[in-house]
Parts: sequence; C-alpha cells; structure tokens
Amino acid sequence: MVVALIALAVALGGVGYAVVALPANSVGTAQLKNAAVTSKKVRNGTLLAVDFKKGQLPRGPRGYEGEVGATGATGPTGAAGPQGPAGPAGATGAAGAQGATGATGPAGPTSGRTWTASSAGISNCTPADILSQNLTLPTTSRLQIGATAQVVAAGSVPIQISAEVWSGGVSAASVTSGPMMDAPTTKALMSIFGVAADVNGPVDLVPGTYQVRLRLTEDSPCNVAVNATGISMTVTTLGTG
Repeated sequence: MVVALIALAVALGGVGYAVVALPANSVGTAQLKNAAVTSKKVRNGTLLAVDFKKGQLPRGPRGYEGEVGATGATGPTGAAGPQGPAGPAGATGAAGAQGATGATGPAGPTSGRTWTASSAGISNCTPADILSQNLTLPTTSRLQIGATAQVVAAGSVPIQISAEVWSGGVSAASVTSGPMMDAPTTKALMSIFGVAADVNGPVDLVPGTYQVRLRLTEDSPCNVAVNATGISMTVTTLGTG
C-alpha cells in the first residue's frame, strides 16, 4: 500500500524517483529488456560451451593424450557388388572407305568345254579325213578326244582310225586306235578315246585356233574299199597337267 501511494505521488507531482534497493530474487527474465545484457555485463569465464549454439564456437586444437585420438586408418575395401545390366548398344559408326581392288590373279585353265561333230558315212581307199572340227582355245589346255565309226571292208586289209590336232598346217598331237588291224568283212564298231599326245606324252596346247581331224587310214597300196558309217566325234578341254 505504501509503494502504491508513493507511485501515485510521483505520477501526480512529476517528481523523479529512484529505487535505491531491490528485494532479493525480484528481477527475472520478464523484467529484462531485449538486448539488455551485453558483453560488458557478463563476467569473463562464467559462460559454458552449452550456452552457445552448435557451430558458434570455433573448434580448438587437437587434444593431448587421454582426449579424443586421431582418425584411424582407412579400412579395407569391401567386396565388389554384382555387375549391373549391360547398357543399350551404341549407334553403328559410319562405314569406312572401300579399300583398293587387288590385282587380278592369273587365269585358270579352261576345262569342260565340248565340241561335237558327226557324219553319215564315207567310202575310203586312201588316207583321208572322214570328219573334222574347228575349235579355239582361250587358255592353255589339253584335249580329250573320243570317236566311233561302223567299219566294213570288201576284203582283208589293215586299217586304223585316228584323230589328229592340226595347227598352222602342222599336226601337233593325236589319238589313235592302236596298231593297224584287219578290216572286218562284216560291219563292226571301231573307236578311239584318249588325250591328244605326241611321242613325249600328253600335249598342252597353247591358246589359239586348231582343227581336229578324224582319219581312216588303209594300208597301202589301196586295193580294197572300206566303208565307214555312223561317224561321230567329241572333243573336250581338260585344262593342263
């Protein structure tokens, strides 16, 4: 009541009044204005680390023995995890430039080409060509020749059939039916088959034009007529040896 009366008197009279003493425990948080407590009003060494927010205090130097030790060594690397799935294939790159064309190799032998010729028949008394076939070889080749004819003679006389390969008017190789034989007095088949050869064996004929002549030869002097019918000839290239 006394305090109230004094306050009323001060308010009405306009006279300042100073409090010279405060009761114990009478000032609290509510009585302090914001920012009322400054560094000057705080006694040095009285604040603790817990009075500050995390990060407000700078970190001090590493402590001595007995305090927190240094960071330990890095532990071993753990086992590798499973391999992940393969990623999508990348785009195909542009095609490279085409390389230069290699040199052309040597031409191989021509084989398997065939020529055929035939004739109804001929009556012969002296050596004569009974059939002929012209051919051109583009590469070096050997010739396989086969021929047949039905032969009959009026009497006994040695005869032979042969196929000769001619070039430039010269015989280059031939195939014969063997030694001369007695002509049959009844119609019989005579034939030849083989690779054109000379005295040294099969002949490799160089590229060019040739004539194959089928010949019926009768032993001289010609004294018996020999007839040949159903004449045919086949010439086939074999390549080279």
